[in-house]
Amino acid sequence: MKAFFSVLLLASASMLLSGCPTYQSVHAESYQGPQSYHPVFSRSDRAKIRGYYLYNYPHMRKIPPGLQKKHDYRFKLKHPLHRDIYYSHLPYEIDHRLPALPRNYIRIRIGDDIAIMNTQTRIIYDAMWIFE
Repeated sequence: MKAFFSVLLLASASMLLSGCPTYQSVHAESYQGPQSYHPVFSRSDRAKIRGYYLYNYPHMRKIPPGLQKKHDYRFKLKHPLHRDIYYSHLPYEIDHRLPALPRNYIRIRIGDDIAIMNTQTRIIYDAMWIFE
């Protein structure tokens, strides 16, 4: 009988101990901070925008070389848009078909160019020409 209780005690102890939590070492990496992400036009975005403008505005065509300099809007990628350059928002009909942009970014039209601009810094992160 003493042997039976010993075996029973040993079996119950092993069952209880197997349910105890075990501590494992954890590898922690240092926090790098938020990653900077700036949106760009994908190939499908460019195709949708170009298709929209060519279908809905067939009168828009390539500017002759003599007038290109006159209509040069003087903005550079990764630089702020100058305050005196007029821009308009992309029409809702095309903007809602494109993927949503992160907060504080908008798609704008400057002449025959479409660009992605940060509204706080006015920096142009990507641009495309409608007639490329």
